[in-house]
Amino acid sequence: DKLAIALFDGGGEILSDYGAARFLNVPTKEGGRYLPENNSWAKQSVAHNTLVLNESSQFGGDWRESQKHWAKQKYFSAGDKLNVVSASLDDAYPDSSITRTVVQLVDDALTAPIVLDVLRGSSKRATKFDLPFYVDAQLVDFDGALSKRGTSLKPLGRKNGYQHLWVEGVGKPASENIRVSWLKDKQFYTLHSLAPQRTDPVFVRLGANDPNFNLRPVQGVILRAPKSKSATFVNIIEPHGEYNAAAEFTIGSETQIVKADHVEIDGADLIMLQLREGKALTVAISNDPDPQRAHRVTHAGRDWQWQGFIEVLEN
Repeated sequence: DKLAIALFDGGGEILSDYGAARFLNVPTKEGGRYLPENNSWAKQSVAHNTLVLNESSQFGGDWRESQKHWAKQKYFSAGDKLNVVSASLDDAYPDSSITRTVVQLVDDALTAPIVLDVLRGSSKRATKFDLPFYVDAQLVDFDGALSKRGTSLKPLGRKNGYQHLWVEGVGKPASENIRVSWLKDKQFYTLHSLAPQRTDPVFVRLGANDPNFNLRPVQGVILRAPKSKSATFVNIIEPHGEYNAAAEFTIGSETQIVKADHVEIDGADLIMLQLREGKALTVAISNDPDPQRAHRVTHAGRDWQWQGFIEVLEN
């Protein structure tokens, strides 16, 4: 599966990629070989943190066909405060295209580096776009109303991995910013998402249709956009705060980013972040692979200028 994302922090896995369904050298689990769920779950696109179209898997779920294709890198750059990579995939689904740009940003106003993730999908016909994020952590907050399925659970779908996902709840965001927070060991993590209007955050847990308990009970949230010919998801993953169970204190459990905005204009993305202490950051990302190209866009009554793939602009 192409254009997936995983995130590690301090040696721990935060956004998790399931990998293979196998208990290596455990005789009671099919002799330690690959399990049946390796095909029904682990090899399906919804098992990974990547865009899924119409509840189906990339390349029709055929891994041999998948090996004949790869995402095309648009650009890559690494530095002390900004790391960015952008790539596109045009043949995973018929008549479709997916582009993902991932940025790691370090700024003195932030207590930890954040990840910006701009993901676009398009198709020639109306399509259901699902974007899953799986976390090895405990859900601690959702900004909005959460309808929890407390007495009975149903799978999210019937095939292509969806049959293994219990729907535990569906959220109704309080604003245009979908915001979900988790606690992992001593650190809080918040996902901010600017998704298409009427996107439903569907909270899921792995384990449906798993008679032999072969699957790990991974938690996740799937951002399900309404049917359309295109969808853009702008996600910010923010580590913050500290939880200390031994000393019994918690600091910084609230996110530093109180508001996020996004505008696509003249072939570029402006991502505007408003921080709790008053500072604002604007990240300009170009879709042009020329590292020397000068860019200038006008938005909200002012000119924004930068050179190259990406830059943090002064507000």
